Amino acid sequence: MMFASPPGMMGLGRFARAARLCAVLAAPLLALAAAPAAAQTVSITSTPANGEYYTAGEAITARIVDLPVGVTETSGGSNLFHNSRMALTIGANTRQAVVTTVLSSTNIGFTSVDFSYTVVAADFDTDGVSIPANSITGNDWRGGGGAINRSHLAVSAQLSQRVGYIASISSTFPAALTEGNLNGADVTVSLSGVTFGSSVTASSFELVTAMTGVSISTISTVSSGDTTATLRLASTADISASADLAVRVLAAAHTGSANVTTEAVSVAPVLAAGPGASASALSVPVDEGSAGSWSVALNTSPGA
Repeated sequence: MMFASPPGMMGLGRFARAARLCAVLAAPLLALAAAPAAAQTVSITSTPANGEYYTAGEAITARIVDLPVGVTETSGGSNLFHNSRMALTIGANTRQAVVTTVLSSTNIGFTSVDFSYTVVAADFDTDGVSIPANSITGNDWRGGGGAINRSHLAVSAQLSQRVGYIASISSTFPAALTEGNLNGADVTVSLSGVTFGSSVTASSFELVTAMTGVSISTISTVSSGDTTATLRLASTADISASADLAVRVLAAAHTGSANVTTEAVSVAPVLAAGPGASASALSVPVDEGSAGSWSVALNTSPGA
């Protein structure tokens, strides 16, 4: 015997099937809504004034973009951003950049927020400024009807963003520097981007070389703000093979933040054939003569 389901039971069954169908259809949408928002884009927007490195007093600026129009802090009032900070990594230190500008572009529906940090004399970074991931702290931001995702990827260090770094240092050594002319040789050292200080002495420089017996005897008068110095070398070196020589300027002698060293030059030994002789300049022509005798002529170049 079969019993028919009451009308109410049939309605409940159809409702349950419809509910299950709605759940299946809604699942992808719920998953999408639960997924984290995409990371924002952050970049450094400034460049050093001298094109090489930032100095004290310059501003390093960065920007986060693709935010909804009308961004505000949850506290502090509209667009004040009084405690929002972006962390910058400068050398071994973390510096905090503050909000300077909030730019809304209503025609495309996005906002950007600019941050700025002013370099101090102690800042030094030879690799360049970097920004760690998710660097923004402070009150939450809101916009577009809800909370804003401020997560972002890290910004790696770039050489174009160096801080307190010596742009270049060069030196002018005597041409064809040899063991024979090293004693009394004058070397001109030039700085670019920084200047010498007010207390520069011979001890402000070091010679970088494996040779023994080479030292700095005197230097030219150097005033604060100068960019060149001339060093006179003294040498009792006796070398048997070519050796490198460079000059290091200690940090205390200039307005930069670290020791800097010139490129090395090669100092040639003096060959046994005589001062200043070189292998290519030594020849032994033979003249047999009319009576079968012969003579030897040595062609050596004088020392420079």
